[in-house]
Amino acid sequence: MGEELARANEEKKKLEGEVSALKLAMAPAADEHEAAKGLVTRAELVKKIGSLARDVLEGAKYSFYNAVAQLKIVNAGVELTTEGIGMLRRVEDGQIIIPEEYKEMEIEEEEEEEEEHMEGEHHEEGHDDDDDGKEHQDENNGGDA
Repeated sequence: MGEELARANEEKKKLEGEVSALKLAMAPAADEHEAAKGLVTRAELVKKIGSLARDVLEGAKYSFYNAVAQLKIVNAGVELTTEGIGMLRRVEDGQIIIPEEYKEMEIEEEEEEEEEHMEGEHHEEGHDDDDDGKEHQDENNGGDA
């Protein structure tokens, strides 16, 4: 019985050491980002990284289209061509290209835009094409100047 107790105590010490090591490994870093707090498992971390990556992509997408819209405003007197540009594209040797690593994403993006465009056309059926709200806003703002 004394031998079993000794082995049990040894196993207990070993397990306590493992628990301490795990607690140390899971302890938050001093500069840990708020988004990482409370994550315990690798699966939770992977899920959070995916969520943050989608947020970054959406932010980049918004910024790109916002910059294009601003360029159209400041170049209102010029026919600004935007066909062939995209947030995942880059200039290489004087040409706009889709990097190999982004080709699949670019195709998915185009498909999503086409679906949104088709849904928008379906939604707008029966409405006056000239009534997008913009003209009314411009007329109201223009009269105050």
